[in-house]
Amino acid sequence: MVLTAAIAGLEMTTGAVLVLSDQTYLVDGMNDWLERWRGRDWITAAGEPVKYRREWEELARLAEVRDVEWRYSHEVRDRAPFQPQAKGARQRRGYKRYRAGLRRVFGS
Repeated sequence: MVLTAAIAGLEMTTGAVLVLSDQTYLVDGMNDWLERWRGRDWITAAGEPVKYRREWEELARLAEVRDVEWRYSHEVRDRAPFQPQAKGARQRRGYKRYRAGLRRVFGS
């Protein structure tokens, strides 16, 4: 799901993009593992085929035509609007921060 969300986000943008994610799988995959997987014909260090290869290839294709920086941020979790543990005013504040961040990124 995190891969398809990243794909959808990149499809909506052009130019330079900063992707913040609390998923090390996505960030490490794009920053570290992708080139190694390509060099080993999509085989992991454990000798297994890369899972979700089509999604990784699509992400790589989209990232190649944009200036994309992939960064890990645990703060992303704090800004998510649909945290089950967040209640009442705290949840509304989180949602407002989330929407404000989207407006800054996408200008809407």
